[in-house]
Amino acid sequence: MSDLQVRAAACACIQSLSGSMKCLRHIPMAELMPPMLRLLLQPEPELQHSALKALSNLLLDTASAKVVTQPPVDVSLGG
Repeated sequence: MSDLQVRAAACACIQSLSGSMKCLRHIPMAELMPPMLRLLLQPEPELQHSALKALSNLLLDTASAKVVTQPPVDVSLGG
């Protein structure tokens, strides 16, 4: 598998796991969001699409869960 395929598969895994409220409680959002958001800045449309699907699922499921205040997310490429 290429690096692109591995990253896209990781996004698909996160998307799948976030579909369960039980699993969603165990997803470390503060640690997960910055790298997921950085994937949207990658040049490969396949990777952007996979990341966007995962983020959409996380955000939609999180909106129906308990609201937790998160610190601002740095999506710069340097981190």
